[in-house]
Amino acid sequence: ARFKHRMEVQEWNNNRASQHSERCDCNYKVEIARAFLNYPMYFPHNMDFRGRAYPIPPHFNHLGNDLCRGLLVFHEGRPLGERGMYWLKIHLANLFGKDKLSHDERLEFVTSNLDNIMASADNPVPDALINGDAGAAQPWWLEAEDAWQALAACIELTEAMRSPNPKEYVSRLHIHQDGTCNGLQHYAAMGRDRKGAFEVNLMPSDRPQDVYAGVLNGVIRLIEEDAKQGMEEAVALRDKLTRKIVKQTVMTNVYGVTLIGAKEQIAARLREIKDENGQHEFDVVVVSKIALYVAKKIFESLGEMFTQAQQIQNWLNESARRIAKSMPESALESWKRMILESKESQTKFRSALRDAKENSRVLDNETILEIRPDLGPGAQRRKRLDALATKPMTTV
Repeated sequence: ARFKHRMEVQEWNNNRASQHSERCDCNYKVEIARAFLNYPMYFPHNMDFRGRAYPIPPHFNHLGNDLCRGLLVFHEGRPLGERGMYWLKIHLANLFGKDKLSHDERLEFVTSNLDNIMASADNPVPDALINGDAGAAQPWWLEAEDAWQALAACIELTEAMRSPNPKEYVSRLHIHQDGTCNGLQHYAAMGRDRKGAFEVNLMPSDRPQDVYAGVLNGVIRLIEEDAKQGMEEAVALRDKLTRKIVKQTVMTNVYGVTLIGAKEQIAARLREIKDENGQHEFDVVVVSKIALYVAKKIFESLGEMFTQAQQIQNWLNESARRIAKSMPESALESWKRMILESKESQTKFRSALRDAKENSRVLDNETILEIRPDLGPGAQRRKRLDALATKPMTTV
């Protein structure tokens, strides 16, 4: 009980610090936006060795969080046109998590919610909600997965619909599009993995596939098999797993997330699950053990769905391990000689220490460095290592 209390207090302190940090970050972003209101902004970029560009301003940019993207618009607008109105509606549906529906179904979602869209644009935060009135309804736009971008899209669509000619409405809203787990897309393409390619939308399909839901279904199947055997962790997880729990681990798997890293990701998601009384479903003491179990099952499910991708990843890891441990044949003899000389110097040093102790003497620094130059500033040793490192790697 004492350990559990200490863990809960630590978690509470961490959450409090995190919320304070989020509030400061939010205020800072809003102040930056207010300072540049109605002025053009420019985002200088850095480019890494892969050619991937990153905006230099760290706190407010177009690749930032939902709030950043919701606040930003293009300085120069363009008439929507027929296709612009079409994609504005698709964008709004995507922000509400409808991105796995067909385009026609997404358009139908927007059409059926036009009243909610316009109400959100006209009165984003009702007075009843500000005053804290009992039973005050939550604004519709807050139901979106990316609420601030959804509100911006509601306002843009409402203004376009109310304009004399919606197709000629000058829009400045930016619409983001993304791939489906790009890392897995590359692995599926490299491995000519048709099954994996279908799961990450590289193959024709009537509607977008949801790789995270696919992995989740595999995890649930594996857990059900263990639950039938009476495994404690599997029984505790029945009907508790969601797409959100597996998504981050699937996304980061191809970028080398470790089992421990995956465990931490999943533990954070599991602690977000609460029962009808608002209490955590998973105790803070056991959540780490359960998260590790789920992480293993996610990796297993990924291996089943993306066989070639798993094989390529294993080959790359093994190649990197062997290369890191390998040595040029031209340098092998020099390396052996250095090791031998080091062992000989250690033997001489121990002998000198014994002689000094028997004769009640203390070895001076010059004598020590003469016997063991590697104990000094290291200039000689570094020089030899540099010479070794610059030898051509003709054979590995």
